[in-house]
Amino acid sequence: MKFQKSFFLFLFFIVNLGFQFQAQADQRDPTRRERRGPWNNELHSIELYVLNSYQTGKVEESSILRLNPDSSIDFEIRGLNRFGREIEKFDFEPEILADPLKVRSLYLETLSEENHQYRLYMNADIGSQFLVRIFDREHYEMNRSFSIHAEYELRSVKMYLETEGYHRFLNDGEILNLEPNGSLVFEVRGFDRSGRQLDKFEFNPQVEIVGGRESYLTFKKLRENGHHYELSVDGEVHEKFEVRVYDSRRRELASHFFVQSQYILSDIRMYLEDDGYHRYLESGEHLVMEPGNALLFEVRGFDRDGRQLDKFEFNPEVRIEGNRSSVRLERVQEHTGRHYRLVADSSERDRFEVVVYDGRRRDIERKFYVTIQSARQGVNEIKIFLGGSAPISDGHIELLEEGTTLNFTVRAFDRRGRELEKHQFNPDVELRNYSGDPKDAYLEVLAGREHSFRLHFLRATPHLGKLEVVVRERDSRVSASSFFVDVNEPVVDDPNIIILSYNNDRLATDIRFSGTVEGFKPSDGWVETTHPRASPERFQVRVQGEKFITEPIALKPDGVTTIKIVLQNRRGDEISSEGYAKHRIPGYQGFKSTQLRRR
Repeated sequence: MKFQKSFFLFLFFIVNLGFQFQAQADQRDPTRRERRGPWNNELHSIELYVLNSYQTGKVEESSILRLNPDSSIDFEIRGLNRFGREIEKFDFEPEILADPLKVRSLYLETLSEENHQYRLYMNADIGSQFLVRIFDREHYEMNRSFSIHAEYELRSVKMYLETEGYHRFLNDGEILNLEPNGSLVFEVRGFDRSGRQLDKFEFNPQVEIVGGRESYLTFKKLRENGHHYELSVDGEVHEKFEVRVYDSRRRELASHFFVQSQYILSDIRMYLEDDGYHRYLESGEHLVMEPGNALLFEVRGFDRDGRQLDKFEFNPEVRIEGNRSSVRLERVQEHTGRHYRLVADSSERDRFEVVVYDGRRRDIERKFYVTIQSARQGVNEIKIFLGGSAPISDGHIELLEEGTTLNFTVRAFDRRGRELEKHQFNPDVELRNYSGDPKDAYLEVLAGREHSFRLHFLRATPHLGKLEVVVRERDSRVSASSFFVDVNEPVVDDPNIIILSYNNDRLATDIRFSGTVEGFKPSDGWVETTHPRASPERFQVRVQGEKFITEPIALKPDGVTTIKIVLQNRRGDEISSEGYAKHRIPGYQGFKSTQLRRR
């Protein structure tokens, strides 16, 4: 009993001595008492540590991490309390913030959620060096930035020709012989700076033709995986030409060779385009055309066996009996294939011979006859001029302020493009989308040598749309010409989009905005959204005066949805503002500034 009493007295002495030491330590360091509080495990900041074998250690703001395309970096996020000590458990959902063009090629994979270990992938070559920020939407102030230096391993390429089941090295500058319509298959292999062959590399081939026509060459990839390609020559090739294969982003990664084939065009046939359909133009056929008119025809090529060629080389020339300079052959650019136009400016009433032949092979030719017959002169086209030397295009929109006038002149032309005198045509001018009230708008006929008019634009009628001015020839069936008049609404230099309210659905999977506009009169609008893991989308905006409301905007999971509200006035000026929202998190951020783009 006496022993137990002595033991308890000794234990009391030790505990009391410990409290005295603690009190003395608290007096020396007042923060010791705070560090023992319950807030010791609250997340206050984060640190990043790289786990890769070739790159380890703490990631600082000035750190530059090297990353090859189609590779990754493993890292760990460590949480610190307010005293800079690590804590074991904390909530942090990392996201990537970088340049919008680069963040699409970056994404995170969770390795261990409990240990906060992640893997950062880069699946494309996206530039030399750029800044990346790791952050959590709930703890945005807790973030870490570092730079990524994208290293391109590929330093050289070599081409291997696949011939009869085996590969052989294709020497740079080698000459290859191809039969007409032949092809060759080759593989591009990549090597690093040490000459070691790479299993995976990025190569975006482009083909450049030197001394030949690219339209005769077809280049395509054969397999989804790997770098196997087919190069085929369609039709004949008259001379040897050079083929250069290079990377679209690094022209120094290139190889070149030469291709030569033979000329196989043996015959040509001509097909006349008449009233929307093709018909065969017989050799020696007789055609009738008017002065200033044209004949549209297509030249088709055939080999010695009578087979039609998909592609061939043909350099047409025209020989006219009597050397008439008023007849010429033109290539039709808006058509595909071998389309040409024969134009006759002569007004002679005679018959002459036309021979179309290849400029290099006179034995390949077609012959037919043309008779010129003059037609009665009349209105073929009406054009409207607004004071300038060039006519306005049909459907032109002219912006006017209310209470102003606009002068315009109507001119008519015949089939040869010659302008007619005032007495040779009689234009009729009509106002459409018009209230009919002269207090809104009316026309005034001006005296002079031309058909000139003055439009008095006094007041707009928005519910009828743009005022249309239609001009037609009364005594002919020539198509009318027209232009539109709309209100010129001035735009201030600092318009503003203001969000008044928003509304999420029950699960916060979509969001809707309503707001107003200052210094801008919108007539239309839309919403553009982007997301790191989804395709861009577009949503409608309903505009009523200076107020607007969006339709529900879908929020995609696994990332932040960027929302851009765009409003447009009747002149085509646009204002826009950007904000952000996240799937299943109510509310939004952004829409702090407004950008103006004038038409």
